Amino acid sequence: YYAGKSFYDPTKDRRVYYGWMTETMPEVQFRALGWAGAQAIPRELHVIRGEDIGCPASPIVALRPIDAVRALRTAEISRLHDAVLAPGEFREIAVPLPGQNSLDIEADVTLTGEEAAAGFHVFACDGGIEATRVGMYFGSDLESIGYRNGPGENSTWGVQVADASAFPDSWHAHVYHDMRNSSTIAESLLVQGGPLRPYPQCDTALRADRRHHHLRTLVDGSIVETFVDNGIARVSSRAYPREACSRVFLFNASPKTEVKFSNIHIHVLER
Repeated sequence: YYAGKSFYDPTKDRRVYYGWMTETMPEVQFRALGWAGAQAIPRELHVIRGEDIGCPASPIVALRPIDAVRALRTAEISRLHDAVLAPGEFREIAVPLPGQNSLDIEADVTLTGEEAAAGFHVFACDGGIEATRVGMYFGSDLESIGYRNGPGENSTWGVQVADASAFPDSWHAHVYHDMRNSSTIAESLLVQGGPLRPYPQCDTALRADRRHHHLRTLVDGSIVETFVDNGIARVSSRAYPREACSRVFLFNASPKTEVKFSNIHIHVLER
């Protein structure tokens, strides 16, 4: 995410921010296609009082999708009030129709216990063969999370999250994207013979004493953007799935504890 610009919108008394999504496709591939990069979904800057979210009293500048995104919602293809997932469980919650690969996904996630990790699989194929992971992680070991890659067997992955020395406290919740099983990116990097890039992209640490978070992910073509708690944390990534991979799963990668999802809504966005 780079080359950010902003402007003041006097009709709604707000500042809008937008930028360019970094191209993660190998150069040889995007040169062959004849294009590279994509504009990110526009965001609105707003201020959250620190005391409202249990942080120090100083205000926090947050970025959330502009409200025009909600106006693009058409069919609601999934709605669940509550879903409790056992350790290691994956659950399919949406099978979009062909062409429905622009989605607005929202859920409240409650992480319990130690070393908890859970979230969505988007751009997913049947059986978990291919997927882009949008996750939240709570724990002390920030260098790696080990979890099953999908519903099938023999699918264990270690996920780089962040350097533990970068954070003053030992326990945090983190939001991350894990792109290593988004087939085109992984396959093309392997074909080039270079090492996989250090995915996932970790945006920020959230306070350790808050286990309940609101997670919103927007999926549009090759764009995956996630916003936590009305934009106090954000992650933006590019993914290149096969056309048939558009399913959405919930996952609980926690080794010992259940994870609760609530207020789950998935809408198709008009393109």
